[in-house]
Amino acid sequence: MKCPTRVRGRWCRDNSRAAATAASRKGGPIVSALVARKIIDLTRVVCASPSYLARHGRPVRPADLVHHSCLTLSRNPGSATWPFRVGGELMQVDVKGRVSADSADMLLRLAIEGAGILRLSEHVVADAIQKEWLEPLLQDVQDPEKYPLWALFPSGRHQAPKVKAFLDFLIERLGSAPWRIGSAANHSRKSRR
Repeated sequence: MKCPTRVRGRWCRDNSRAAATAASRKGGPIVSALVARKIIDLTRVVCASPSYLARHGRPVRPADLVHHSCLTLSRNPGSATWPFRVGGELMQVDVKGRVSADSADMLLRLAIEGAGILRLSEHVVADAIQKEWLEPLLQDVQDPEKYPLWALFPSGRHQAPKVKAFLDFLIERLGSAPWRIGSAANHSRKSRR
């Protein structure tokens, strides 16, 4: 039995007609009337909960994933094809599972509860990994592909003080990738606790 799930109802392809002053978007080049400012390049991490791994075993190589229940984002074409680098060569693995959803937050919760193996953006899974709710898998062969996180806003609004302040805040908070283990921002945050 497959369980596709939809959590959010609306994706605005052209925020220039939306009421928002600014928005964010992950992914490739932006074709829009909007002004885009890159905040950071992100990577994805394959991971699973200790309870899932105890019940189903740990994949040792990418091909092992075809024997596991993998959680995928239904709104992203290609989210069921996971890239790896093995011996310098790109290897694509088509994964399957009973659950797909259009919400990364829902997939994260399901992975923490032991429903399957997940491949999501590093900033989405970082806290769960640091708390040992999830364990990174196949780290030595994960494809280091990067994809950008953009701030989007209608032309002309980027001069507004509140938009500039918001962009500066995003770049300060996210640009240093504080969720990355070993990042300077991560160390300074831990030392303040």
